Formats: sequence, C-alpha cells, structure tokens
Amino acid sequence: MGDKNDFSVITVAANLRWLLRQARISQNALAKAAGVKQPTIHRILTGKNITPRDATLHLLAKHFGVTVEALRYKDLSDQSALPQNLRGYRIPMVNSKVAGLQTITEQWPDSITVYFEVSKKAFAMNVYDKAMEPKLNQHDIVVVDAGVIPQPGQFVAARVKNTEDAIVRIYRALENGQGKRPFELITLNNYFPVIRSTDQAISILGTVVARWERMI
Repeated sequence: MGDKNDFSVITVAANLRWLLRQARISQNALAKAAGVKQPTIHRILTGKNITPRDATLHLLAKHFGVTVEALRYKDLSDQSALPQNLRGYRIPMVNSKVAGLQTITEQWPDSITVYFEVSKKAFAMNVYDKAMEPKLNQHDIVVVDAGVIPQPGQFVAARVKNTEDAIVRIYRALENGQGKRPFELITLNNYFPVIRSTDQAISILGTVVARWERMI
C-alpha cells in the first residue's frame, strides 16, 4: 500500500507541474479557476501533501479536462498515449498590437496549449488595457475563437479602425438598422467609453472562450 501511495503522490505532483507549464498559468490562477486553495496546490506540488483528497483531485482534473485516474497514475507528458482532447490544442499566441492586422497561421512562432476543443481559428492574446477590471486584468491572457459567433453579454476581442491595439469588451447588439446589425462594446470599468459600430469601424475578431491570469 505504501508503494502505491508514493507512486501516486509523485505522479500527481509531476502531472500537475506539467499541466501548469503547458497551460502557462500560475498556482494562484489555477486556484481561482479550479476552486482549490493555493496552499493546497503548493503542498501537492512540493510533495508535502502525500494524500491529496479525491475531491481536490476531482476539481483539478476537471479544470484541465483529464480524469482523476489519469492525474494519479498516468504520465500526462507522454502525449502520444493520450487522445486529442487530453493532449491539448496548440494555438497561436499573439500580441494585441498584431491581432486583427496580420494573418495568423499554425506556423506562428509563439503558442500555448489549451485543454478544451477550439476551432482552427482560435488564438490567444494579451489583454491590452484595464477596461474589463475586475473580471479581466491588464496583461491577462484570453483565448479568442473566431469560429464562435458572439452572443449578447459575451466577451469578445475586437479592433477599432486606426487604433494600435486589439481590445476585449462585452458584446451587445443594438436595434437593427440599415446594413449590418449594429452593436456596441461595453466595459466593466466606467473610466472607459462605450464604443458603437454606428460611430466607428469595428472588426470583431472572435469570442473569448477562456482566460488566464498572467504569471508574474
């Protein structure tokens, strides 16, 4: 029994470290996203928690899209042994100054891995400003999927004509007018203005489907 416990702890710690590196998120970001206290995660990673509770492992496994059994007993770094959804999807990581201005291809030099299915039009982007605080902080990373049509109330990435950076805002459709359906982009920080497609040329780059706190 002791040997199995030792093997389990080492595997859980190694797998959790690997998943954190692949997702490029911090312990604090994982704690917030998975609902597990950061000290608990730290104790697992350092081997101080030799018997992680099933409830804790369930929350961690659910966040990364793996099973508790895989987290305990499999070498998740052996990508070839995993189905596609567990291997993750590599998507381009672009700067907000580039998003919407250059064609993003699979050969993009920078990328991250996400552990949920996304379309081939998905990419990751840094948050440029503080307009979406407290939900999104400046320099957080968002996953944007251009293959997902935005619905009212969802976060979207967009580019306003003649501006230097792509932005993240909340999408809200307006009453139908002539031509394309008008919309506005609203913020959570009242210091930033509402932007309307009836006033400025705006390109919606895609719907935000995930976010990560930037590692400091």
